[in-house]
Amino acid sequence: MEQILNSNENFSMSNTTFQGLWKQEIRKEDDKILQSVCPGDIEDPNAPIYIADELLKGLCCSKIGMITCCKHCSTKTKRNNYDSVSETVPTNETLRIAVLLNQTKNAAVLWYQFENPMMTALISIMYLTSLANIAEEKFEENRQDEYQSHAKLFLSRAVRLLEKMFADDEQMAIEALDNVCDVWGHIESPLHFGHQFNIEEFISHSSNQKDASKRLFSYNVAAVEDVHSDIKHETITAKAPSRKHKLTTTTSVYPITISGWFSFIKNHWSKNSKIAIFTAPVTKIVIHILFFIAALIMFSYFLTRDLQPGSINLLEGLIFIYMLGDLLEEIWSMIRPQKDCHWSPQRIFLHIFNIWNTLDFLCFILYILGFCLHILDSDLIAHTRRIYSLALFIMFLRLLNFLLLSKRFGIIIIMVKEMLVDLMQYLVILTILIFAAGVVYHANVYPSHTVTGPSNMEYWRTLTILQIPYWQVYGELFLDTLEGNDDSGCKDDAPNCAAGDWITPVIAAFYMMLTNWLLLNIVIAMFSARFKEIRKNSEQKWRYYRHSVIIDFEDRIPSPLNFPFRIFSFVWYTSKCPCCPCYKKTAKGDRSDMLKKQRQFAKEIIAEEKHEGRMSKKQRTKDKLQKTT
Repeated sequence: MEQILNSNENFSMSNTTFQGLWKQEIRKEDDKILQSVCPGDIEDPNAPIYIADELLKGLCCSKIGMITCCKHCSTKTKRNNYDSVSETVPTNETLRIAVLLNQTKNAAVLWYQFENPMMTALISIMYLTSLANIAEEKFEENRQDEYQSHAKLFLSRAVRLLEKMFADDEQMAIEALDNVCDVWGHIESPLHFGHQFNIEEFISHSSNQKDASKRLFSYNVAAVEDVHSDIKHETITAKAPSRKHKLTTTTSVYPITISGWFSFIKNHWSKNSKIAIFTAPVTKIVIHILFFIAALIMFSYFLTRDLQPGSINLLEGLIFIYMLGDLLEEIWSMIRPQKDCHWSPQRIFLHIFNIWNTLDFLCFILYILGFCLHILDSDLIAHTRRIYSLALFIMFLRLLNFLLLSKRFGIIIIMVKEMLVDLMQYLVILTILIFAAGVVYHANVYPSHTVTGPSNMEYWRTLTILQIPYWQVYGELFLDTLEGNDDSGCKDDAPNCAAGDWITPVIAAFYMMLTNWLLLNIVIAMFSARFKEIRKNSEQKWRYYRHSVIIDFEDRIPSPLNFPFRIFSFVWYTSKCPCCPCYKKTAKGDRSDMLKKQRQFAKEIIAEEKHEGRMSKKQRTKDKLQKTT
């Protein structure tokens, strides 16, 4: 196969041969995992497409990735492309079969012949990761290890390809990251695909981080596009500067500090590029933080004062306008199309599943709800204050998101976020024990308890059951209540008087032994182990979140400045969206040099892998001989 591809890069097999190859391979492998994924006949020539779609759907449902971009357009195109094949099938479909069947050698040979090796490697990672998850569910441990090792191999290829491209030509590497292409019916760019599928190893690579540091100061708008247009239209002469020289003289990297931001403003102000200053992500972040802190102070100020029933003060109205603008920006981040105006309905779910975005939406909903209650019903002023208090608490938590840009604070915040997963598991077990002890307490301490009405929430059975065992976790014993010696709140012949019983202190002693001794020490041990595990990858996770914040602010406008600009953005994207009848396709430019460079470096990577394999084999043989002698 390698000799055929080297002699003919445009090699393609006939449709009949392709169908026969798929049937032969699937019968030979007798792959139970692929058969469980395929929704139809496994020997159908279209089965690889159906299997690939099902794999990515599984990842989407598990909050890891997305299916396609513009679903209506891409599905139609995909069916037309495959059904219209009557003569030949291109190499890329053969590569998909090699990936799905986990044929490592064939996939390596076919990979560097693919038109877009970087994007192909990332999609192959997701195919293999999904197959590994299915193998884990079916307790196929050997298959799971094989899929995971193949996925790590493609991840290594994608990272090494990115390294080589950045070392050779930084501008071309940036074009490769932002290149929106159609690979196996999935229209995406490698950079956005990596964020959508949480490929942390790829996004956190130093090349991507250098690119993010420059994006932070809007170099891709002010410098790179100008350089690219100049190179495209200028006639190359002996006096003209080279591509690399021009790039280095027009772009600058500033430290991510206050002094770096002022240096950026000073340099661009002197060059009369004031638009680049205000459109740079670093400026947007600074303005957003200032508006956010101002809104937080105003929110805290008017909430600590006396809320007048039925009347809205000035600060409360200003916070409402700020919240609406921020909500508009969050919605726009979910539905905003890509640079080629393709968009994904799955982005909405993936955006909401982010913990910071969840806090944002919860804060917006609570504040708007409290604002409406304050206007509509003056009798609900107490509930309004409670809802406002929850919204303010969540708003303070949102302030931690800005600290992710700082390495010192960002790593700590990431550790806290990751440890919450272990805490949720602990809370499930603790909740069961709380209800078990609470019901026994309530049945023996308050045998005649009744609820006087819906307004007296403090006498509801659920709250009474949970109150005592929950606070016992923190060391509050409630011995007087459990032994029936607490007469507070007890009236003559009232049903809420505490009654003593010997079984209650016994259950309490056993419950506190389980929670305060056993479970508490277990959760401390879990946190310690989790801390060591996260600390190994904390740098990688921080780099990933840092990159995502910078990319997010490339298209974000701080609230409330976004109200007039988003109207124009919506009109512009509507006129450009390919799903709309008014869409007019524009030229994407010549990217053949960039794609050719990718294939060249991909071929070098495969050659290096073979050389490393031969050297490791020789080393193993040498070590084996030394042990024998």
